[in-house]
Amino acid sequence: AAAHVVNLPGFARDIALRCRLALARRRRGVHEADAMRARVFPSDIDRNGHMNNARYFAATNFARRRFWELNGVWRACRERGANLIVSAQSVRYRRELQCWASYGVVTRLVHADDNEKSFFVEHRFVRDGFICAVQLVKYRVVPMRGRGGGGGGGGGDAATTPSALLLAVANSPDETNFIDDVAAAAPPDVAAWIEHNARSSAALRPATSPAPHSRGNTS
Repeated sequence: AAAHVVNLPGFARDIALRCRLALARRRRGVHEADAMRARVFPSDIDRNGHMNNARYFAATNFARRRFWELNGVWRACRERGANLIVSAQSVRYRRELQCWASYGVVTRLVHADDNEKSFFVEHRFVRDGFICAVQLVKYRVVPMRGRGGGGGGGGGDAATTPSALLLAVANSPDETNFIDDVAAAAPPDVAAWIEHNARSSAALRPATSPAPHSRGNTS
């Protein structure tokens, strides 16, 4: 509650998003991108007069919630006692967004990895046809806290792999074909980002101390 009082603009956007989702009549296919319209408000800018870099992450948080709600994946997760958490994200800035500028956040699913139990989502910040920033997000499927996995899925079995969740809400051949494609292989740029994350993880793991050599009796 205190966080919402301090961040009134964010709270207002959250309420507006909930209202839009409640009124949404059309379910969006998992193969479809979603475009969310937004505007840079004075509370979003920094001393340079453009949108603060942290606000990009806040905007995509709203965009992902809208994306998963409209395509039905979030409901499929809840029914199976699973949750989606961000485990990695990276953004590249190409052109600033100044105060009062309107822009769109285009969200699409670019890869689904059943071994990693993760979705990979791309966000593009678009203004006047130019991509001002691009963000990649890794979303991991985990058991929902406090529910013990529920729904028979346990949040950790084959029923809650990314492919299974997508297939649970797919209702057209186009969606099914798309699921096969995104599960097959990551696009080159996403594959390079995944490799970077793997190398970073390896570099941050503590080095394993070599086992001491045993010395036998010598004569």
